[in-house]
Amino acid sequence: MASSAKNKQDKKQMKKRQKINYEDQIIMWITSLFLIYMFVVYPLLMHNRYFDITVTKYLLFKIGVICYSILFILAVLMKYLNRLSYDNGHIRQNTDDVFATDGRKLLAVRAVDIFMILFLISGFMAWLMAEDKNSAFTGETGRRCGLQFMILSFIMYVCLAYGYQLKAFIMPVFAVISSTAYIIGILQHLGFNPFQFLDGVNKSRRDMFISTFGNINTFASFVCIGTALCMGLFIFEGVSFLKCKSAEKILYGITVFFSGGTFIAANSDSVYAGCGFAVVVLLFMAIAKKRLAAYLEALLLLLSGYISMAWIIRISGRGLEKISGMSRAAEHIGTLAVIVVVLVAALVLCKLAQTNGKINVPVKVQMIIASVIVAVAVILVIGVGVSRNWNIFTFNDHWGTNRGYVWSRLVRLYKDFPLGNKLFGFGNESVKALMVSNYYDEMMEITGVVYDNAHNEYLQYLVTMGIFGVLSYLGAIISTIFCGMKYGRKQPVLYAFVAAICAYCAQAAFNLNQSITTPYVFLFIGLIVGISRECEGNR
Repeated sequence: MASSAKNKQDKKQMKKRQKINYEDQIIMWITSLFLIYMFVVYPLLMHNRYFDITVTKYLLFKIGVICYSILFILAVLMKYLNRLSYDNGHIRQNTDDVFATDGRKLLAVRAVDIFMILFLISGFMAWLMAEDKNSAFTGETGRRCGLQFMILSFIMYVCLAYGYQLKAFIMPVFAVISSTAYIIGILQHLGFNPFQFLDGVNKSRRDMFISTFGNINTFASFVCIGTALCMGLFIFEGVSFLKCKSAEKILYGITVFFSGGTFIAANSDSVYAGCGFAVVVLLFMAIAKKRLAAYLEALLLLLSGYISMAWIIRISGRGLEKISGMSRAAEHIGTLAVIVVVLVAALVLCKLAQTNGKINVPVKVQMIIASVIVAVAVILVIGVGVSRNWNIFTFNDHWGTNRGYVWSRLVRLYKDFPLGNKLFGFGNESVKALMVSNYYDEMMEITGVVYDNAHNEYLQYLVTMGIFGVLSYLGAIISTIFCGMKYGRKQPVLYAFVAAICAYCAQAAFNLNQSITTPYVFLFIGLIVGISRECEGNR
């Protein structure tokens, strides 16, 4: 009798576990649908072409996060209620409890949580410091990155960070959408007008708008994210989401190839800064994980795409007059070809070393060699730039399309802030108010435009949210990278996410935060933390 009662109890517990596992799957699928929305609908959907693109993307982000969070909360609440003991109404105390955690194992994850909370608090404090609290909340005087945007980003982070096991089709889908956006940008650069996106745009301004992201700098931000992510997925082929690993790798390789051509189409130096930094980060990751051959293959695909675009421009005579800055490298196809030959030779040597077990260069030696190569490359670029008087190495008010002007004036203003404003800023999205009230006449005379953003994300946060805001943001980024590297051994996809965040953060030093691509950095932060929790079995 006792045995029979025990069997009934065990069956009852088994049914409860199956129900809870089913509810976990519901949460996973709700999150997967949200990711599909952010990776497919959000980047592609437009309302009135480029005329209201910032507002449209912001509303898409807002609607998506609100719907996601409501469904997510309902699913979690249902899961929590079903974890109540049917016997005494108390939460079951066992290893799969909904709140079960191991603080020692999750220190890296907890650090990200703390910094994200501090970042939200800093946004609230900045809102309190703002003179126009309505604008500070909505961000309508800037790029819609007010307190409301921060709250939405934090909610998205919390939902994703709850714990998520990435579904098989998510990253391949993102690769397809990225390639689509890249091809549209390439065609526009070559003088075509797919989907009539440029209809109604003044011909003198058409070069400033591209693909489904509007401004070329915003598109460059997306290119940085997509390029770094797909290169990371290509390199760490242990990341297998589909049954056919080779087909998946080919898909990522195609995206990397198109992204190389998009560098020229984007025509923004920030894309070189972001992708250049990601390429360096991926180099050291690949060496550490013994994936150098795959890294060289990915880099060759990237350069092949760039050279192919350069040849198309030269042969067709289209688009050459549009390029400037670092994109001028497209004019030196011979030099680029030499670099490709060197990379091919390095790849051949690497493959030979892999097939011949006697050749074994220690990882530390490879790291040293890579460091020397990177240092020499940086020195050569700086040396050539200075000797040839490249504008990028001459800092003045007109440096970086007048970035020098707005940077210097905002730094000057911050120095004169009272202590409270130094700590918590002048208010969310308050750059326009500061520049207009202090430098309007001078700004119009020198630049001819009214600046509503610092065009440097870290300076933007410093002025609008104070030292408290910028340090909490940097803390969230750094702790997330550490978290991704720690758990990447179990889930190599985290290396690709880390590369994407690094690319975004590098380009952010020369670009502006906005509601079009900035949500992705918080999305990847949430995914890294969520997958890390999943690695420790804590959801």
